[in-house]
Order: sequence, then C-alpha cells, then structure tokens
Amino acid sequence: MVSKEAEERRLRFQAAKEAAGGLAGLIKQELSKKPKVYFLDDGTIVSLSKEDIDLKDGWQVREFDNEQVSILENNNWSLFYVKKDQLVDNLYSIESRPLESAVVSAENNSLLLIELGSKNYDCMCKLTSADFTVSLSKKMLEKYVNIDLATATVNGQKVLKFYFTAPNDPHIMIHSEYISLKSLLEKPVTIKTTSDLTQTSIYTVKAFDKYVRT
Repeated sequence: MVSKEAEERRLRFQAAKEAAGGLAGLIKQELSKKPKVYFLDDGTIVSLSKEDIDLKDGWQVREFDNEQVSILENNNWSLFYVKKDQLVDNLYSIESRPLESAVVSAENNSLLLIELGSKNYDCMCKLTSADFTVSLSKKMLEKYVNIDLATATVNGQKVLKFYFTAPNDPHIMIHSEYISLKSLLEKPVTIKTTSDLTQTSIYTVKAFDKYVRT
C-alpha cells in the first residue's frame, strides 16, 4: 500500500511536471531556481533544497547561487557551516569548518551516484519507464536472518533514500523515493513511477557498500 506521504509526493511531482509542460520543462525550471540552505543559529547546515521547507524551531534559511553550494556536493555537510558576515547585514557565506570540528566522516555520509552494473552488489536498483524496483542480494539478506526486522538497521539507517536528479547533477532533484529497510528485507520493493525517469541519475545516502543500477 502506498503511504500518504508517497502519494502526496507523487501528486506534487505530477502537478509540477504538467505545469512545466513535461519532464524536460521541469528540469529546465528547476535549473533556474536558486538553492536554499537551511541552518541553525550556530551555522550548522540541516537541509539543502530548491523547494520551500517548513522551518523548524531554530532554523534559518538563505538563498545561495549554485556555484556557492557546489562545495556541499558529494560532501558531508558537517564539514561546512553558514557564516554570517560581521560587517555587512544579511550577507552569508558557506565556509569549511576547522579540521578539529569535522568529526564525522564525509565518505560515509555523502551522496552516492548509483552506477550501471549487475554483479557483486548489496543493493540493486532497476529503473524502467514505468517502475522503480529495489532489491537486496542473497548475501545481504542472509546477514539479517536471525535479526528482528522491526529493529534492523544498516549503518544506522532504517530508511533508504533515493533521489532522481538531472543527469549527474544531484543539485537538480526531479523526484525522490524512501523505502524502509524492513520492507526490503521481506521482499523486493517495486514502486510505480508517474512518468518515465530513465534519463535521470539516481543518488542515495550511502548505507550499503555496493549499489548497482540496471
């Protein structure tokens, strides 16, 4: 059964695509938007999006150029922070944190491009013009045989996130899907897509060591 959140995302995507005159128009429209960086009072970056996100307590938001946020691409946001200029009002920049503050490994938390392949995988993603299927390898499934699936995690994650973007550009997100690890451990998960996404790239927050796309 499709969750309420997934259905809402599907409807928003469908409406945006139709308003833009198709997927190509939507990509062009997204390219023209400025990314918004959401951060805490101390500059800690908590989110990056070209869409409006409801502000939580303590959050601030500022628009930046694509060139300015490119430093965050494929890097752990904990390595950077938003700095407010002490002399000029409403002037902000994205700066690297001092090395002693960067305590989280960038490699383990960066966005990973899922590339074409068919062998030696932990997680396989199959994208057709009509659906998106995610499955785990037999070797990976065997690791969880004696584990309660309700409490199972992989690298601390219970939900796997997949982002469909403009080709090789994680800044331009076209669509996203979230899949629980529990459901994947039970059986492969297939999600019907609202349009042909085969020309997009797929990125994920790395949980498994090896991903492939077919």
